[in-house]
Formats: sequence, structure tokens, C-alpha cells
Amino acid sequence: MKNLIFIFFTYFLLNDASANGILSDTVIINLKGGSRIIIYTKSKDQLMDLENYDINKMISDLTNKIDSTGSYYIELTDENGDKYRRKDFEVSFGFPKERKKYISYPGTLSTTPNSPRRTRNTVELELGLSNWLEKGKFPNETNELYALKPLGSWALGLTSNFQTPIKNAFCLYWGFGGSLNNYQFENKNVRVSKGTDGVAFSTADNVPDPIRSKLNVAHINIHFIPMLDFGDNEWRGIDKRTGGLRVGIGGFFGYRIGSRSKFVFKEDGEKEKDKTSSDFYLNNIRIGPKAIFGYNNFQMFVTYDMSKVFVNTESPKLNALSFGLIF
Repeated sequence: MKNLIFIFFTYFLLNDASANGILSDTVIINLKGGSRIIIYTKSKDQLMDLENYDINKMISDLTNKIDSTGSYYIELTDENGDKYRRKDFEVSFGFPKERKKYISYPGTLSTTPNSPRRTRNTVELELGLSNWLEKGKFPNETNELYALKPLGSWALGLTSNFQTPIKNAFCLYWGFGGSLNNYQFENKNVRVSKGTDGVAFSTADNVPDPIRSKLNVAHINIHFIPMLDFGDNEWRGIDKRTGGLRVGIGGFFGYRIGSRSKFVFKEDGEKEKDKTSSDFYLNNIRIGPKAIFGYNNFQMFVTYDMSKVFVNTESPKLNALSFGLIF
């Protein structure tokens, strides 16, 4: 059997390092029959970085070269250092300011990404305000019963987002998650109910001390947003630590998974809650554009439902609008 010696810049570099008294890291692996694998690096960090390379592919290439040439001395060269670097899917954990660890499949836990060209994943929190429009105007302008409290109506979302680089600054921001819209009515006396021909809004005049009235709607959603990210190539878009302008506009699709009304009031000095779970003629589908804008650690979102909030013909023709921050 031929003796196989793997040399990584070894013979001349080792002699040069010894002659000049340069301390370097060298790993020698003794094999059967007196063969050895010699790995030479100039620093411990370079040695640790070897875990990011596919040694099995190197061995396969060496074996193929030996079979084709019959040579006892084979040297593999790679000017860019990317030929044998692992290129597997990468996942990151934590919020942007804490996102430091990565997992490669197959691979091990590390503190730096292996390649800037991979799809990355992170979990993000969306928090903002919600309202709805009727023919381009807020219902407050016409003093409708279904007018919402501007600072009391909010949107909360938890999303698993993916970043796929495409070319240069162009990338695809996509993902899925759940959202909850809390629509709080401006008039605390308003009651929402499911009528015969549509959703009904009425006032509870017999309640002397109302506190608040609201409608909660929960969805599961997916979104696809083409994005231009002018930040660092290595951390495009999804990790906001490196700065740079990010802007994207795309679309989202949602499916309603739950809804209920909640009326809170005081009776005989005690707080009471009247909750009703119903579909309230709510649209099961929500679809529309979604925009992302970011700079440095700041990032915000805007969504607009092109689909109507209520589907019955006798219900108000409302479109939901949400905007806020991404954490």
C-alpha cells in the first residue's frame, strides 16, 4: 500500500519557522504503516478554524489524484480558501443584540458564521399599533361606533424570519409566525356581537361604569419580502448590528385562528369581564403588502390588509393597518 502524506504548507514552512524561531501550531497524526498527516497553522485561531473545512472532501480529492497520477507527493492548493469550506444551512439564535452563536448542519456550535452566502434564520418580535380604514379614512373622523382608540389598539407578532442572499445588496426576507391584533374601541360603551346580517356594534347604556371594550383577532402568517440591504455583506439584513440601510416591500398572507370580544366594566365596585368567542363575520383570510425599513439597530414594519376585516355585506367595509418596531 502506498504511504500517503498530507502536507498543508508543511515542508518549507516548517523549516522556515524553525530557522527563524517562529512559534506555530502543528498537529501530526500518525497512521498505520508509518504514514502521517501533518497540519501546520500559524496560530491557534487558524487551527480552530479547521473545523469549518470538509476534511473528507480533501481526502476524496487526494485519493482521486493518486489513482489518476500514481504520485507519492500530492499538494492541494486553494487560493481563495473557499473550496473545502463547509457550505451548509446556518441557524442563529437570540435577538439582534445578543445573536452570537450559530449552528451548521452538519457541524458544530461556533461563534462566527462560516459563509456570508448562507440562508440565516432568527426569531423576531414585532410590536406596534393597529387601526382600520374605511374608504381611506379612519372611522374616528365620522364618529362611528367602531372607531378605535389610536394608542389602545396594538399589534403583536412573533415570527421566524429567514434571510436568503441573492446578488449583491439584493436578498429575500421571508418567514412565518403568529400575530395578535387588539382592536380597542374609542367608545368604552360599545358592544360587538354577531347579528343576523352582519357584525353589530351597539352601546351598553345600562352599564353605568364601563372600563374598555375590544375585539381580539389571532392569525398565523407567512411573508415574502424582496429587500435591498446596503450593510455588511457578511451580515446582510437579518442581523442588524453592522449598520447600513435596509428597505424592502413584499406581501403577506394570513389565516384567522381565533377571535373574541371583551367588555370590561365595574358593577357594585367590582371589576367584571364579559368575553364572547365568535367569528363575528371576520374574514378568515388576510392578504396585503408588507414593508420593512431599517438602519443600524433600528427596524420597523408596516402592513396593510387589502382584504376586508369583515366579510358580510352588511358589515362595515374596513381594511386593517398596522405599523411598529421589530426587536
